Amino acid sequence: MTEEEDIDKPTITYAEIDPKLYENENKIALENRRPELYQELMLYVEPWDYTKNTTSHDIVAAPLQYEPVVGDKEKNKEKITSLLKEAKRKNENLNLVVLPELSLTGPVDGKSVSDITSLAETINGCV
Repeated sequence: MTEEEDIDKPTITYAEIDPKLYENENKIALENRRPELYQELMLYVEPWDYTKNTTSHDIVAAPLQYEPVVGDKEKNKEKITSLLKEAKRKNENLNLVVLPELSLTGPVDGKSVSDITSLAETINGCV
C-alpha cells in the first residue's frame, strides 16, 4: 500500500474562500435580520447586546474530516488530537476547527440502545 492509499494517515487540505463569491440575496437578508427577535430561542446567552457582534473578525478555520473507529472513543480522541496538532503546526493562526457529527463515537445506526447508551457522556450521573 502506498502512502497516498493509506486512508488512516492524517492529511490536511487547505483552501481559500473568496467572500466576494458569496455576495447574494441570502447574505443581504441575513445581514438585515433582527437578532433581537431570536433572543428567546437561545438556550443560554449572556446579557443580550446584539450590537457587540457587528465587528468583522478574520477566522482561520479548518474542517477536520476523518473516518472514526466505531465505538472507540479513546482511539478517536487520539486521532483528533493528532490531526489538531498537525493543523496547528501548519497554521499557527488557526482559531476554529469543525468536527463532524458523531466524531468521537462514529455512526450508531443499527446499534442497540444499550450500546449507544454506553457511548454517552454523563453529567452528574445522568445520561
